[in-house]
Amino acid sequence: MLNTKFMTVQEAAKYLGVSRAKISTMLKQGDLTAVVNPLNQRQKLIEISQLTKFKNFLEGPGEETEEERDVIQQAFREGEAEMKAGTLYSLNDIMNQAAKILASSEK
Repeated sequence: MLNTKFMTVQEAAKYLGVSRAKISTMLKQGDLTAVVNPLNQRQKLIEISQLTKFKNFLEGPGEETEEERDVIQQAFREGEAEMKAGTLYSLNDIMNQAAKILASSEK
């Protein structure tokens, strides 16, 4: 890693517990931003602060129940599966999917 303030796409994927393809999709959709590594033009670097905010968002501030966090993580994983199937989700789509799952479980 060039600087401890940045992570590579692979490191970011491991940190968030998602695939590299998901991180790439999030970059393309603007959910995350990256800079090009000046020492390796093929490598993108993502600020750790962005990833930490995103991870905190996924984990929640503690107000959500464990079930709600599980649903959000499930929606995120389903979004990855849909992406692999050819349907790309943005973060908003994933959160909307999680809200629908929560609403249906409350009935």
